[in-house]
Amino acid sequence: PGSPTPRCVYLLPHPWYASACRAYTNELTCCPISFPQWWCGDVGEFNQPFDVALATHLCGDATDVAMERSVRCGAAFIATPCCLGKVARSALIADSNSEETAVEYPRSQWLRAELPRKNYLELMRVSDHNSYDAVGTSVLAKQLVDADRLAFAQEAGYQTCCAKLDPEEASAKNDVLVGWCPQV
Repeated sequence: PGSPTPRCVYLLPHPWYASACRAYTNELTCCPISFPQWWCGDVGEFNQPFDVALATHLCGDATDVAMERSVRCGAAFIATPCCLGKVARSALIADSNSEETAVEYPRSQWLRAELPRKNYLELMRVSDHNSYDAVGTSVLAKQLVDADRLAFAQEAGYQTCCAKLDPEEASAKNDVLVGWCPQV
């Protein structure tokens, strides 16, 4: 048997990480097995096929972009969303400039039928908290935002679940959204 050749692409979702990407690549070249490919840039510009997305603490709408790309590729996703207030701020700025945003909010058809976009953006603003200082309204708002994100994937035929990091103290933003597309 030959050496393992994993088919992986690690995406570092910001150009600032290019130097880290080069450093990891240089460290791994001395190993005898084939290692994953690295790609550095905006998650919205990533257009290669993939099987699993690990979207860890992608700020603002980057979590939604990663989930949307996963659904388009039929790939599984594991996401730990953060910085929901940034989504609301950037969407409101785009609205005031009559610009289109890259991501449609609410995410699911279900919630679009129930909640106007303006109210949804306020919901996102309220839901932007960490688990250390979370209180009633913000927790419920975050749960609804996460339910909307998962409903988006479910409407595309995905199985989904919501969980917490273990241990929960591992991060103040410890919600985990998981989705996979059952094989037909």
